[in-house]
Amino acid sequence: MTARNGHHRLLAAAALLLAWLPTAAAQDAPQPAQPDQEAAAAASRTEVAALLARAPEHPAVRAALASLEAARSQLRAARSPVRFEVSSALTRLDVDDIDLDPITPGVQPLDRTLINVSAGLSFRPFAFGDIADLVDQREVAVAQAELDVREALVSVQARTLEAAFQLELARSGVAVAEQGAALAREALAATELRAQRGAATDRDLREATAGLAEAENLLLDARQNQALAELTLRSLLGTDDLPEVDPGAFALPRPAGEPVDVLRAGLGVRLAELGPRGAQRALLPVAQASYSFNLGEHDTLSLALESRTLQPSVTFSHEAQGRAFPQTEIRGALTVGVAWSISPEAIDALAAAESQLEAARLGLEAARQGAALRQEALLAAVEQAERALALAQARFADVQDRLAETRTRVDAGLATPLELQSDALAVTRAQLELRSASLNVLGTTLDLYELYALPLGTAPEAPAP
Repeated sequence: MTARNGHHRLLAAAALLLAWLPTAAAQDAPQPAQPDQEAAAAASRTEVAALLARAPEHPAVRAALASLEAARSQLRAARSPVRFEVSSALTRLDVDDIDLDPITPGVQPLDRTLINVSAGLSFRPFAFGDIADLVDQREVAVAQAELDVREALVSVQARTLEAAFQLELARSGVAVAEQGAALAREALAATELRAQRGAATDRDLREATAGLAEAENLLLDARQNQALAELTLRSLLGTDDLPEVDPGAFALPRPAGEPVDVLRAGLGVRLAELGPRGAQRALLPVAQASYSFNLGEHDTLSLALESRTLQPSVTFSHEAQGRAFPQTEIRGALTVGVAWSISPEAIDALAAAESQLEAARLGLEAARQGAALRQEALLAAVEQAERALALAQARFADVQDRLAETRTRVDAGLATPLELQSDALAVTRAQLELRSASLNVLGTTLDLYELYALPLGTAPEAPAP
């Protein structure tokens, strides 16, 4: 079960508890002292900050950060200004012995082991052609990885906050269920006493018994919901230290921005734009120029430049066999070449790339329309939740005033302890409604943060490229 489904289940359980609470005779019980509200709110905000601080340590966020660092490393490799290559080859000749020097008696063997070595440097003073496409592709990959980090972080933060507040709601639900069960037991005891006196019927006794069984079942459900909420929060935090937080003490500003689906579609368009560029270059001729300096019979230094990437290169090579006359008289050679390859396949590839680009642009437009509709729906949900919260706050203030008035009347002897206990239970019920409404506002606001992939606070960053 997901955190959002757990939230709906807790709200349903709270609704059952609020709908069922017997009004029976009860004794007045001393009310515990209320803590200072400002201190409690400050403590709750501190706990919330501690919850958010743990989010970057979640495995999902760490995995996204590792992927981001890998993408940035690949981008740095594409932007590397110098590339060094070394190659070598060993050749073993299998030949017959021959007399190389007829003047010298005897047979001199031919050297059978040849070693060839080549070392080259390629320079990238600027990105052009295929190199520019590669850099753009890696930049898009980095941007996509950054969105993954944002999505992972805000998702973990949202699930953690909701789990923490669901736990508080579950605890409140257990408190209400315990009070309801206590009242049901007292109602059954009072009904049994009335039945002994002949003032209650068997039907009244059956209803009181059924009411107690229902109250105890609701209490069991509330405790199971609390255990499930504790397990969910413990799995997210990776610790048994579960904080106590108050949804009413934590307010999120309504976010604004570009939906993450639109951002991803925009990156898809940027990536699709690389296809026609590469396909068009494939239809153009490629020119290459090089100049080779013969440094001796075995060594050559070459300079080369080609039009595909405008990437100059310097290569030094050593040939073990060397050059023979008349090549030994050549000190340098300039080579200019042009290659042009065109085929129906290349033309079709260009058409396919342009179609993919058009599809990506249409996908971006569709993503904008869908995101706009979802954004309006989420904003409406937030406004509805805020209106429900305002009503819950007004109701809570009303029952608090009523409790104070009843307490004054009891002190004056104008009301019974039963009325005081009933009003105290109404305050508890209203407080549960208020926490449920606060959690609903938080949940709908967090949906907006997930829509925009906006982390709560500063997102963790891998080292910059």
